[in-house]
Amino acid sequence: QVIMSMPEIVDLRCEKYDLEFKEALQTSLHTVEKTHNVLVEVELESGTVGLGEAVPSDKVTNETRETVMTVIEESAEHLEGEPVSSYRKIHRKLRAYFDGHSSAIAGIEIALFDAMTKELDISIEEFVGGEGDEVRSDYTIMIGDEEETREKAREAVEAGFEELKVKVGEDVDEDVETMKVVADAAPGADLKVDANQAYTVKESISFVEKLKDEGIELELFEQPVREDDFRGL
Repeated sequence: QVIMSMPEIVDLRCEKYDLEFKEALQTSLHTVEKTHNVLVEVELESGTVGLGEAVPSDKVTNETRETVMTVIEESAEHLEGEPVSSYRKIHRKLRAYFDGHSSAIAGIEIALFDAMTKELDISIEEFVGGEGDEVRSDYTIMIGDEEETREKAREAVEAGFEELKVKVGEDVDEDVETMKVVADAAPGADLKVDANQAYTVKESISFVEKLKDEGIELELFEQPVREDDFRGL
């Protein structure tokens, strides 16, 4: 009953802003020095404002900041007048009208949940049934030379990270050597890799088998092959 009587959405707006990285994000696809983000705000008739963020990438989500802002502006008519608790209905509308614009939809939905849980005076974590008071995150090690890789792995462990994700995809044998460096520098860490679509199926399998021969087990192998190669994946 409390949920059903929640206030309606009266405004959806957005603005652009940039975030610069401390160091460049280098993958097999591209090098990124800053992100071009969009701040999303959902305002309720009670005055509560929920905040969300969209982080588009033309290489990953096939979106630009301009397309995200256009989708958000056009989404306003589908949200305004709806109770903030109607998030499932709103989700279906957004998917129906703007399917494929995943970053824009995510930004809107984050703001929507933020506004609703502020009204309920609980955290989003509590609303979705989470437990605990911390979030585990991994540390990403970019493609670089051996000494840089070793230093970054050591720094991450010293900073308290227990999970490391390593960018690979340039060459299988070189990538195996990189993983040996990381495993040696961070012996207690859980290891993940992200090839950003750079491998073939044969290369992916060879990479994992060579790591096993070195006694290195992976927690996760992210995006080994082309995004449209479902059979290969």
